[in-house]
Amino acid sequence: MSGLYDRLTDRRGGDPDPGGISMMDIASLPTAQRQVMLAVLRDANAAATGITSQALAETLGWTDALAAILADLVAHGWLLALGDASARRYKVNFAPRRRRRSGFGMWSSLGSSRSDDGQA
Repeated sequence: MSGLYDRLTDRRGGDPDPGGISMMDIASLPTAQRQVMLAVLRDANAAATGITSQALAETLGWTDALAAILADLVAHGWLLALGDASARRYKVNFAPRRRRRSGFGMWSSLGSSRSDDGQA
């Protein structure tokens, strides 16, 4: 019987890079894209239901090239576009956190150093 990790990996097609964006990536975006991403993050309802392009335009105070920026962010997989075109809402697509890869050797080394000192 396969474990949860195996089922999730199979569902994703075994892709080691599932997409999404990290906060470090957002910080390195061009100014206009970064402003859009931060406006989506700052909206209280965006995490649950998303934010409309109209609400983004009001928040940012500009509409120049907003549609093109949103389309580019969606194309890169950094924003999720939800709903049909007339009522489209946007949410940030965060990349899954990467797990630390500390080998089991580290833990066995720590355990053996404690037992060498005479401590249990």
